[in-house]
Amino acid sequence: MENKSILIQSDEVTKNMMNELQDDMIDSLSRVANNMTEEVMEILKPIEKKLNEFKREFQDFQEDNEDFGEQIDELNNNLSKVSQSIKNTLEDSIKKIIIEQTIVINNSVNKLVENTEKIKVNIENNENELLKAVQNSTHVIGEQIKTIEIEKIDERIDSLEENIEHKMKSVNHNIQQLDETLEKRAELLNKNVEDKIALLGKYIVREENINKEDILNKIDGININEIEKRIELVGKVIENNLSNSEDNILERVNAINEKIDAKNILIEIISKMENEFTQKINKIQEEVEWGNRSFFSRLLGKKR
Repeated sequence: MENKSILIQSDEVTKNMMNELQDDMIDSLSRVANNMTEEVMEILKPIEKKLNEFKREFQDFQEDNEDFGEQIDELNNNLSKVSQSIKNTLEDSIKKIIIEQTIVINNSVNKLVENTEKIKVNIENNENELLKAVQNSTHVIGEQIKTIEIEKIDERIDSLEENIEHKMKSVNHNIQQLDETLEKRAELLNKNVEDKIALLGKYIVREENINKEDILNKIDGININEIEKRIELVGKVIENNLSNSEDNILERVNAINEKIDAKNILIEIISKMENEFTQKINKIQEEVEWGNRSFFSRLLGKKR
């Protein structure tokens, strides 16, 4: 509708411009004709003046020759007729030009109106086609919406929730198993360390003649790398178990949480083991020092 309104306004503006142009052209040609007539009259005035002077100079001759006077008057009349004829010719030419130009302008205006009407018809046809296309699209969309079964969507949502819940249970079960495995391995590591420290203590007590350097070497001989390897092995076991999770998204999230928890647990275990190990080493050192003092006391006592 807006396009048609714009076209109608354009027709009116174009017609008004054509009419104004035609009026301006008529006024311009009329002024040109008047100016040309005035110029011709100005050109003929000196000739007419000369003829009148010539007539006065030969007035005596005219009395004797009437034909000469009549010829002079006829010449003046002819000059007046020439100026009037030029004026009439110019006016007729201008009118003819105006008529021809008016016909050309009217033809252009009519052609413009025809083109405008064609544009209007095309716009109306395009609007109708667009309206039909929109209606068809709306109908198709409505039919597609009708074919969507809300119940199936609900069923799929419920099934998805069940799968998520099942996977969460499976992941929690895996976490629980990993916790149990981690506890067992931590207990085993702790027991191995305690056994080695106990054996070392017994060995030190039994071998009283061992020197301090040998004791420190034995202490250094405790395989800390083995503990680290076993801890690393536990981490690998955790990572391997997590890599078998069915859902990649839950696996990554839970893997991160499990690694954080495992890391914290390992840090606590290592810290606890370090504290216990430090305490036992200190105790062994005290026992060694006490044994050395006892050994040297007995040795000095025997010498005395």
